[in-house]
Amino acid sequence: MSKVSLKITVTVLYFVVTLSIPTPMTSPVPVLTIKEMEDEYLGQQAMDIWYEEQAKVVFQAEKMARGAPEQKVLHDEYLRFRFLSLLNFYLYIVDNHVDRTSKDMKLILADEFLLDFNGLKITSMKDFNGWFYGKAAEAPICSHRYKNLKIASLNDGSGEYMLAFDLLWNGIVEDTGVHMIGKTNCTWTVLEGDPMHGKAKIKTMLVRSIVDFQAVENSNVLQKKDSKPLQTENEISAIPILSGRTVISPQTRCRSPRARA
Repeated sequence: MSKVSLKITVTVLYFVVTLSIPTPMTSPVPVLTIKEMEDEYLGQQAMDIWYEEQAKVVFQAEKMARGAPEQKVLHDEYLRFRFLSLLNFYLYIVDNHVDRTSKDMKLILADEFLLDFNGLKITSMKDFNGWFYGKAAEAPICSHRYKNLKIASLNDGSGEYMLAFDLLWNGIVEDTGVHMIGKTNCTWTVLEGDPMHGKAKIKTMLVRSIVDFQAVENSNVLQKKDSKPLQTENEISAIPILSGRTVISPQTRCRSPRARA
């Protein structure tokens, strides 16, 4: 697929998520302590490993249940584990302040990819490294927590899926020591791949701010509830697996994006 096609795909998906998976503009961003931020990436690493192993186990169970009534349930459970592993692996990379390196990004990016961070478009590892060691490194101690994750199949049988979720961000600016917070809405298209041989791959990533990055002035007014990632068995099973046919409708008229670039 050409880079132009990737650009069109990610643009269409942004409008789809704007219409179908809205995110409240007034949701609070929890303020974390530096210790919480420092510990966060270790949890992401542990959850990535656990989700990956669970995906393999359920994948094998689904193969054995081929044609049985429980196959659909097992397949949905496998998809949740597969993509939660990918999401936690990515967050571990961007939040790791001890051994900050972008080398592992190659493991989760498709051969051709487009990352769009609030209008900054990245289509090569060289460009990604420029962002990763530049702008993104201005707050070396930081934390991303995801909420409202939804998964949708874009084309039946193609192995291509959409992930839509919010990210709640905390960071300490290195030069000034200022504590910043922000919130973004993220839309990924991912390739499922083979769970027995490597990670799922990110094909496109669209990130838009829905709560502007800002300094913390009064952390007492910001709530901490519901700030943890999805981890319990009940929460994982509650992640919706949608059909692309119900998410994308040719009759739907796209309205202007609400997110600020």
